[in-house]
Amino acid sequence: MPRKDEKISGVYEFSNTTTNMSYIGKSTCIGSTVRSVKSRLNSGKFHNKKMQAEFSIHGLGSYTIEKYIPAGNENINDLLQRIRNEVVEDGYELYNDVRVVSGDVTEIDKYGIDNLSQEKQSIMHRFLGALQSDIDISILDELLSQAGIGSW
Repeated sequence: MPRKDEKISGVYEFSNTTTNMSYIGKSTCIGSTVRSVKSRLNSGKFHNKKMQAEFSIHGLGSYTIEKYIPAGNENINDLLQRIRNEVVEDGYELYNDVRVVSGDVTEIDKYGIDNLSQEKQSIMHRFLGALQSDIDISILDELLSQAGIGSW
């Protein structure tokens, strides 16, 4: 029997109260997604390298986890943007905005991946994954171009 939040779409937030950093995501199955994020963090396999590194240092006890469900006719992308804005206004930085280049957290990603179509999100996630490996810059340009973002 599925949990009551298993098939509910919404936005989730993991906030590190020690470092004032938050990770915000959206899901069509918020309950299973939150459990999956916790599992990947615990196993050292979460895709956001900065959040994974801080989790490895501070542990789950330093994080608060919130789930938000769209109210009425609110679009999930509007909810996501509203929660992002509120978190930043509360003084938190977003793990989502940290881009990893050659293993070092060095720059801010302002691409707004969560607001792209599923196809473009997939392309951008391949792009961001490629940043963590030794890859020809022309391949990165092609992935950005496919996503309609521009060039590196």
